[in-house]
Amino acid sequence: MEYYPDFQLILQGIFVILLVTFILSAVFSVVMYVFRAIGLYSISKRRNLGTSAFGWIPVLNMFKFGQIADDAVLNKSGKKTHFMILYPVFSIAGSIVASVGTFIGSLSYYIPSIDLEAIFKNPELIYNYAPKLISKGSLIVGIILLILGVLLKIAADIMLYICCFHIFKSLSTSYIVMFILSFLFSFLISIFLFAIRKKDNLTWYVPGRNQNHTDPFRISDP
Repeated sequence: MEYYPDFQLILQGIFVILLVTFILSAVFSVVMYVFRAIGLYSISKRRNLGTSAFGWIPVLNMFKFGQIADDAVLNKSGKKTHFMILYPVFSIAGSIVASVGTFIGSLSYYIPSIDLEAIFKNPELIYNYAPKLISKGSLIVGIILLILGVLLKIAADIMLYICCFHIFKSLSTSYIVMFILSFLFSFLISIFLFAIRKKDNLTWYVPGRNQNHTDPFRISDP
């Protein structure tokens, strides 16, 4: 006699698996967020960059991330970068533009064919085709905005890894390995920031050189 499993039991099993996966993913995300927040807060506070609490606040922590990278470049080369503004602005703008594009595109759920030749022969038909033209227009605009949003997000991701490179380089001599691993596994950014938050790569980053820090820069006597 063949046995056929209860379909409801299968669905319950799938639901339990999905629920456990969701809970584990949520816990992992929270832990990584806390690691990154502690790292950003500690680095900012130790380097006297001001408003260190931004490291704990969503969205604002992107400004803090960029600020630490700006400080690292300024300390080494004296050059002013603008990651503090560019990284969060590109990331936020990309999300907003992509969301708006998706919404506008979704308004065009049905696009019938439009007889352009008939419209040219009888312009009054434009009133009959107006809803169709709006439908097609919303799809085109939605696609353009969605592509633009994706490009902005890609630019933001590029800036994120540039910031990671400068921050890691200012904190550790193993910055190349850390950067490559972070590029391959993005969650490692949070772990690395937490692990090396109290260190400095003194061959590249000298605390106090640009007077952004608590301890002024002093040249040791020979």
